[in-house]
Amino acid sequence: MSNAPAVSVVIPISRVDPDFEDLNRAYLDTLNQSDIDCEIVYIVDVGDDEVIAHANECVNRQHNARSIILSRQFGDSTALRIGLQQTSGERILVLPAYHQIDPRDVLLLLENLEDCDMVSAVRDRSKESLFGRLQGGIYNTILTSIFPDNVPDMGCEAYALTRQVSDEVTIYGTQHNFLPLLVFRQGFAVRTVTVRQSERATAPRIRRPGTYLSALLDIITMVFLTRFTRKPLRFFGLIGSAFVAAGSAALLYVIFEKFYLDIALAPRPALVLGALILMVGIQIIGIGLIGELLIFFHSKDVPEFHIKEVAGQLGKETEDDEEDSYAVGKSDQV
Repeated sequence: MSNAPAVSVVIPISRVDPDFEDLNRAYLDTLNQSDIDCEIVYIVDVGDDEVIAHANECVNRQHNARSIILSRQFGDSTALRIGLQQTSGERILVLPAYHQIDPRDVLLLLENLEDCDMVSAVRDRSKESLFGRLQGGIYNTILTSIFPDNVPDMGCEAYALTRQVSDEVTIYGTQHNFLPLLVFRQGFAVRTVTVRQSERATAPRIRRPGTYLSALLDIITMVFLTRFTRKPLRFFGLIGSAFVAAGSAALLYVIFEKFYLDIALAPRPALVLGALILMVGIQIIGIGLIGELLIFFHSKDVPEFHIKEVAGQLGKETEDDEEDSYAVGKSDQV
């Protein structure tokens, strides 16, 4: 688009932060100090009148800003996806609506986006509490052990990306926390930049037990999506084979006792349990086979790759080529 800004700034607001107004002013001060032509898109995903009023106030003060108020709370990933769809710039800067990084460092993300597709912020946790560093360290250690090529600090929601990444990478559920990993897995170049952590984010925070369980389920989901989306039989086959092996072993043991130790089968719960485990394993493997069939018939509709560059004109004739072929044709007729 000819009138498109150079940078689109997306701020998804999916939770009420009492310091959001101060944080937003700090973002605006940093952006206004630069010479970058940018637009700002606020996605309000909370039904808080004060947050909505502040977002609308910012829109009235900024010459190139919009606020999009969702009808109800749909979650962080939905808010981010809607915000990306509403942008028009070739470069997109996503900023959290709560304190994570120092607002003065947001331009570092754009500066490092010149020769890559996405830049993810990595917070310097040196000033954070010991408990906070321990939590983040354990979380990132688990992720790194599962995904050796993982970019660190997956919990940080400040990053910059190109228009092509925004158009090609699908986000749903809670995948916004793993966006750098999804982008990398699809073949894009991802870079990390160390930024200062916000001073208001260094205080120790104890989360509810459900938060940790949710994080564990998110990790399991990402393992499946990044490794077994195209080969579900390997995932279900591994689990199903374990059940089949356990059920078969139980049945063989009961049969051995019947024929060699003369122990009756009728009062043996192990017989029913072994048969049940065996059937469950067969069903799990069957689910994997059905998944393989679905992937086989629909794989052409779900691309999982990114083409960086196409060079040459294979199959296209130039005007000189047409003249040469015509001249050859004439000489052959002589």
